[in-house]
Formats: sequence, structure tokens, C-alpha cells
Amino acid sequence: MTRAEVRGGVRGTAGRGARGVSLAGLGAIVLLGTIVLPWAAGCGARPRIAYVDVQRAINETRDGKQSKASLREIYGARQRDLDNRQDLLRQMEQRINAQKSNANADAYAHELGVYQTGVAELQKAYKAYQDDLQLREAEAVKGIVEKMKSLLAEIAGREGYTLVLEVNEGGAFYYDKNLDLTLEVIRLYDERFPPSE
Repeated sequence: MTRAEVRGGVRGTAGRGARGVSLAGLGAIVLLGTIVLPWAAGCGARPRIAYVDVQRAINETRDGKQSKASLREIYGARQRDLDNRQDLLRQMEQRINAQKSNANADAYAHELGVYQTGVAELQKAYKAYQDDLQLREAEAVKGIVEKMKSLLAEIAGREGYTLVLEVNEGGAFYYDKNLDLTLEVIRLYDERFPPSE
């Protein structure tokens, strides 16, 4: 193959623009080729592929909205606590700086030690709040995703899809919007799993 042919081949692939394939997408295609294509060839059928945006589905289900609202409420209270602590530390720092030249060495060292302890406690509280929030979010999302998986399997079986790809995780540059199952998953999820009040 000449350099011009190689460049032409690359240009031909790049020229398809949105239909390019990411490495993650290539992995999915290789998996598709090793599992689905031989089966489809044996059946004389072409594979049918659909797509879903799981993050959007999570965010738009009533369960997902309720979980986010609950987490926002918890996070809001904790953020106010962190803000109050930070304001107190800022005031303490200003007092220490103002008295730096006037205070005796022992009083200054004591104030500085109290301030540094306060800063360390603020950092520790921030990390603890963040870790707890991430854990709560992961647990809330895990339950929703498990239910969505079963719904996607049901939809795929009913509609004859042989593979359902995650749009964001797979890095899809292009997909036919008619093959997007996101709205159907949201509708079915809300119908089957109404949030607990």
C-alpha cells in the first residue's frame, strides 16, 4: 500500500467524522464481533444495536431526582457548617495578625496553635463530609442502575436488540437517535419503581 493510499484510508475514516470510533468503542466492537456476530451469522440475522445514556436516565427518573434532592439537603447543611468554621478561622487569623507585634510571645504562640488546630479540623471535616457524600451517592445510584439493567434487558429482548451500549462510557461520537433507549428506560423505570415518599 502506498503512502497516498494509507493517507487516503486515514482521511476516508476521519472524513466520516462523527462515526469515528474511540478506543472504548473499539473494545465494544471487538467484543461485539467475538460474541454477537458469530451468533448472528449462524442465525442469518444482522445484529441490532441500541444506545442508552445511563447518567441522564438516573438524573431524570423520579427516584434519581429524589436522591439528588436528599443529597443536596445533606450537603447544604454540611456546607453551611464548613462555611461557618472557615469564617471563624478567618476572623481568628485577622486577630492574630493584628496582635502579632503587640502580643507577648507565649500568647501569640497559643493563639497560633489554636488557629492551626482549627484549620486541621476544618480540613478533616471537609474530607469526612466529602467521603460520606460520595458513599451515599454511590449507594443511591447503585440501586437505580441495577433496576435499569433489568429494564434494558427486557426492552432489548422485546425489541430484538442484540447489544445495548452506554453512550457516555463508550465514547460514541455518533449514533442514530432512533436507537436511543434512554427515554423509554426513564418512562418504564418511573412506571415500575415509583419513589418511596
